[in-house]
Amino acid sequence: MHEASVARTILEIAERTGARHGEVRIVRVHVVVGALAHIDDDALRFAFDALKTDTACASASLEIDKKRLVGSCRACDFSFEAEIPSDSCPQCGGAELSWSGDQESYVTAIDVDDEPAAGGRPREGG
Repeated sequence: MHEASVARTILEIAERTGARHGEVRIVRVHVVVGALAHIDDDALRFAFDALKTDTACASASLEIDKKRLVGSCRACDFSFEAEIPSDSCPQCGGAELSWSGDQESYVTAIDVDDEPAAGGRPREGG
């Protein structure tokens, strides 16, 4: 399952980031998933939840911002967003389309609680 390796990478990034800020409990991880990344949101959440046990992310939720495809019609110069590629332009019905969309997925933010992670010590000065 491709989503399991993506979830593992997300957790590693979150854990490293949390460790740099002391013993913190991560409450939310925000990610962007590109339209062309071929990642199923539900499968990614399932993998994240299955792999987060016994980590600083154990109680964290995963917030996914799914980027949409952008289509451009070369016949009428119309640009539009879509969830999946189509065969024709919604404006003129033409078939001269080009598609663009991000293939990458990346972590955009990590929300933490100042309370220590399970088994951790309180942060000094905080």
